[in-house]
Amino acid sequence: INNIISDIIKAGQADKTIKKDIDADKLSLALWGNFTGIMPSSILSEKSITDFSPEDIIDYHFELLLNAIRT
Repeated sequence: INNIISDIIKAGQADKTIKKDIDADKLSLALWGNFTGIMPSSILSEKSITDFSPEDIIDYHFELLLNAIRT
């Protein structure tokens, strides 16, 4: 999985949609770690600890990440 994510990041860097100064391998590990942490807490949980839906949390999570890496 990390290699696939890293390759996608590198493709984004090549087409200039992702910042060049980002380490693709480190980012892939961070993204996968964030995603695997968000899945159990927001999707698989029967009880929500907030008023936000799992979809809201995941959408916001990816919005933050994309805004951080976009050129």
